[in-house]
Amino acid sequence: MSSILDLIQVHGNQLVEYLLTLIQTMGPLGLVVAMVLQAIIAPIPSEFILAAAAAAFVKQYGLVIGIALVVIFGSLGSCLGATAAFYIAKKGGRELALKFVSIEEIMFVDDLVEQHGMMVVLFGRLLPFIPFDAISYGAGLTKMNYREFIIPTIIGVIPRAFFYGSIGYLFQKQLQRDFNLALLLLAVVLLVAYIIYTYYKRFVKRRYETRIMVANNNE
Repeated sequence: MSSILDLIQVHGNQLVEYLLTLIQTMGPLGLVVAMVLQAIIAPIPSEFILAAAAAAFVKQYGLVIGIALVVIFGSLGSCLGATAAFYIAKKGGRELALKFVSIEEIMFVDDLVEQHGMMVVLFGRLLPFIPFDAISYGAGLTKMNYREFIIPTIIGVIPRAFFYGSIGYLFQKQLQRDFNLALLLLAVVLLVAYIIYTYYKRFVKRRYETRIMVANNNE
């Protein structure tokens, strides 16, 4: 069986388009479904889904209701998706979890959870550009129970949904005023996200290689 990561590399654009279509056709319920699927198929960015949903909902329902819908249904979808990823790892074990996330990310989360417990889950939800789903899968492979996992997840996903929902609204608003400036702002945000994610991947890889080296030396 090929890994989900391999499938995403081939069909990533189609999957993103499918999730956006769900939001456009099903509204808030579509956002819930999209967030659950996104949480299980880790490489699809939740930040983009939340921002896109906010742009659509604000246009359809107005600012207050639109952002509220993103916070409520985006948070609900995030919690359901995080729960699914947690139990996939908890019941299916490391081999199944590695179909969805990389070994480096799993080992990285293992270390953090061992040292800091629930706080890793909380800050993994709050901080921008931290891979949401690697935390869920990684936590499922530790001794952390569901209660310890879901409480910080609930606390963290609400401000996260509001933050990215607000970004989506501001981008949509700026797009209506100045298309070129909106594209420039989007390019800057994507560039920053790419730089942070690149350094994150390098850090995780070095951490994993160091752990393997230490393990080999102790044998």
